[in-house]
This record gives sequence, C-alpha cells and structure tokens, in this order.
Amino acid sequence: MSARKLQQEVEKVFKRVSEGIQSFEQIYEKLQHCNNASQKEKLEDSLKREIKKLQRHRDQIKTWAANSEIKDKKPLLDERKKIETVRVSRLFGSSPSHPSIAYPSPPLSYTFGLSGGHKIWSGKGRAMLFIAHLASWEEGGGSVCCCI
Repeated sequence: MSARKLQQEVEKVFKRVSEGIQSFEQIYEKLQHCNNASQKEKLEDSLKREIKKLQRHRDQIKTWAANSEIKDKKPLLDERKKIETVRVSRLFGSSPSHPSIAYPSPPLSYTFGLSGGHKIWSGKGRAMLFIAHLASWEEGGGSVCCCI
C-alpha cells in the first residue's frame, strides 16, 4: 500500500475513533441518567456495540504500529491510549449505580518478586489482583506495584 493511501486510511480511523469516543460518552451519560429498565437495557447494548467498534479500531491501530512502513508511531500509540483510557475509566470508575467490588485486603499487600518466597498467584486470583490494583490506581489510592 502506498504511503499516501496508508496515511489517508489512518486519518479515517482516527476520525472514527474520535467519533466513537464521543458517541460512547453520550451513551454513557444517558445511561447514568436513565431510570427506565428497558431503556437502560437498550443503552447498555449500544454501549457494548460502541466498545466493540473501538476495540476493532484499536486492533487496527496496533497492526499499523507494528508495520515497518509507518515511521512516526506516536500518533498511533496516542490514539490507542485514548481508546484504552476511555474503556478503563468507565469500567473502573465508581458510581452509585455501579458499586465497586470488595476485594480481600491481605493478598493486595503482597509484594511479588522472584526472591523472598512470596506467593505468586495464577489464573483468576492474579487477574483479580491486577484489576484491584488498577481500580486502586484509578481512584488515586495508590500505585500499581506488582509485575503481572
């Protein structure tokens, strides 16, 4: 693919990403203020569709970032980060209608490493710990301190 055509395609996807993020934000705001159960269900379906669209765009951007034809990868990485930021902030954001999940506190105090005989979790426990750390980081209560 020629460089000009590739650049045009990248710009089209960037435009779709910004439109998708705006649409996602609008639907999310409507969902937060909605009281009707059937309307909420429709909005949640719309939100899922928008997330899937953004995920497809993110995958395309990842592919382009791995492409050797593109020299300046910073705009690609910035757009990918925008998509991930929107997803993470909405998924881990705390709101009255979406209560946060209480995680057990003792495992969060573990420091993971190769030495020292620390317990290393695998599977669901490891994923839950990672999500709990992300939620803690998102709320400003600390920093992500483990290597997963």
